[in-house]
Amino acid sequence: MDVPPPQVARPAFERPDSRRVSGPPSILTSPVARIVLLAVPLTAAPVDAAIFTVGFPSGAGQPCTHGTIQSAIDAANASPGFDTIRLTRSLSYEPEADVVVTSQDLNIVGGFATCSQTDSDAIRTVVSGGLTGTQPVLSITANGSAIVKLRHLEVRRSPTRGIAFSGNGILQVIESTITLNRGGGIAATATGSDAELILDTGTLVTFNSGSGVTLSGPIEMTMIAPQTMIAYNVSGISGGGLFVGAGARAYIGSPGYSGLPAIYANEAVSLGGGIYNQGTLKLFATQPSRPVGVVGNTASWGAGIESPGTTCAWDFRIDDNTGWRGPALHASGAVVMNRDGFAECTPHPAAVRCTAGASCNSVSGNLSEDPNGAGAIHLDDGYLAADRICLRDNRARFVVYGSDSDVNLRNCLITDNVADDTLLAAEGDATIGNALTVYGCTLARNAIGAHTLYSTNHLSVAQSIIDQPGRGVRYLGSAGFLAGHLLVAELDGLPALPTIVQADPLFVAPDAGDYRLQFQSPAVDWAPTDSLTTLDLAGNPRDVDLTHQANNYGPRDLGAFERQRGPWDCGAGDAIFCDNFDFK
Repeated sequence: MDVPPPQVARPAFERPDSRRVSGPPSILTSPVARIVLLAVPLTAAPVDAAIFTVGFPSGAGQPCTHGTIQSAIDAANASPGFDTIRLTRSLSYEPEADVVVTSQDLNIVGGFATCSQTDSDAIRTVVSGGLTGTQPVLSITANGSAIVKLRHLEVRRSPTRGIAFSGNGILQVIESTITLNRGGGIAATATGSDAELILDTGTLVTFNSGSGVTLSGPIEMTMIAPQTMIAYNVSGISGGGLFVGAGARAYIGSPGYSGLPAIYANEAVSLGGGIYNQGTLKLFATQPSRPVGVVGNTASWGAGIESPGTTCAWDFRIDDNTGWRGPALHASGAVVMNRDGFAECTPHPAAVRCTAGASCNSVSGNLSEDPNGAGAIHLDDGYLAADRICLRDNRARFVVYGSDSDVNLRNCLITDNVADDTLLAAEGDATIGNALTVYGCTLARNAIGAHTLYSTNHLSVAQSIIDQPGRGVRYLGSAGFLAGHLLVAELDGLPALPTIVQADPLFVAPDAGDYRLQFQSPAVDWAPTDSLTTLDLAGNPRDVDLTHQANNYGPRDLGAFERQRGPWDCGAGDAIFCDNFDFK
């Protein structure tokens, strides 16, 4: 027989944390504020709060109030105020198909050996579906402003999905593992615009058959805490790691788990091995030395990211993904990387910029296995605006390809790739896009089968270094070809202009991957200033006018890197030694 719960003191993580407030937007209703409030307990005492314990033995005179999870859930729902259910390891929870429907705040917490234990030992309590039945292990509906927290749990072996969440409230998963479920790990469906899923510290969504996480409706998902990862999930259709449905928003800034990236080694048979995004996706760093990563995923199209929606990225890695079309990224929507001025791509409040030397803004090591040819970044009726990115060591027919798409690259470094056809290409119907713009970039040491640049509509290339001997530019359009302030190894296909010169750029150490400019480089102080781009690839200021170097057309350097000082300036960031003998 179940007995009333004792009223005892609870650890901080089991106390009520926040309430939404009505009325005009304020700091209390901002996404970051809500996350912070969920993590920091308020001083107000809980209203009729109760703690229910599940284990053996249970009943009158026994230490455990309940013998099943569902009976404890039902008791908590009947108890006014914020309640906690503690799951002990004195029982085996299999098969489970428990249902929570609540308008109150609720904690379900594992990590207890016995019902008399007052503090969690953080050992995750296993709650299993036993691969029987037709229901999720946990079905949770949070109505109104309810907040449901899961902590120190391992939810596994559901025949459908591990957790099904719905409502207009919040589900926060903390220090828990969602694993080995069929039909997916977590499926979250919003019934209102305030619905939110938070994957908090120490949460792993791994080894599920079906998408690791699926978002449906106007829900917001936040994954910015450390030691959090979506990995090794396999979808038979799309979105191996994360499926972001139309109207949903996913904010991912976690540095990952124990050195592995946040979105890692997921697989989809069709689209979006790492992430399939129909809504709005934001990728950003929350630790300056550890960019958010989408790494090692596989799919037919968009192995890293498949995006018919809007994708915004700052300080990221999209590396080592393998597929056919667009192994790094395949998009038919807008993709914005490190660019301002886009309404849908305002930076997340928790975002930080990478420190110098961190491997940030990288699209590297991605492999296309398409025998008919595709781009490592491939756009079909899409739009790419990218600033301060590095594309290195990719293998595909094209490194960046746009069909009926606009491709705009600024302050980029494109090196050491293998392009079986053309490095950067844009082609298709001139009436609906098809423009290629390359500005302030360095293209060098790529193995290219045909051309460096190719366009059938509009092509603009300026203030760049193209050090690709024997590989020129091919323009077949009529909409306009603009070129100027270039240092190139091959003049073929370029107009004869005094601002376009053929010369050795004199990189500092290209064999070591250092494509900064030596002091004597003809690319130094070559181009006019430009207020639209004020930082180079490394985040250093543009338009540094070196004292001992005469300007050609202005103080700006060509290519991805702006030399910051001359060799006689002690402490120069580009000098190896502070003396008069080092002129690099």
